[in-house]
Amino acid sequence: MLSRPWTSPPERLDGTDRLAITKDAAIVRAHSDALAASTLRVFTFVNANMTGQQMADRARALLPEIIERLEDEGPFVDGLYSSGLSNKWPEPAELRL
Repeated sequence: MLSRPWTSPPERLDGTDRLAITKDAAIVRAHSDALAASTLRVFTFVNANMTGQQMADRARALLPEIIERLEDEGPFVDGLYSSGLSNKWPEPAELRL
């Protein structure tokens, strides 16, 4: 059974949350403060009209890139595109060094 990525209030993200996969492309707009205060690494499907099978196929195809990206510290949000991963947040100028 799949659950929504924000089953508890976003303010409760305490750094123990490590990974989320969602089809909610508005996650940054809706939860930017909570994301910034966490270490969460989020991957989002950018086309909400995909079927469950299409999302599973895309995640499976991008799994090597996802695993490689998980080596980076969070927080971040990456889009799951057919052509690969693309950073959605933070913007490059906001990246911490």
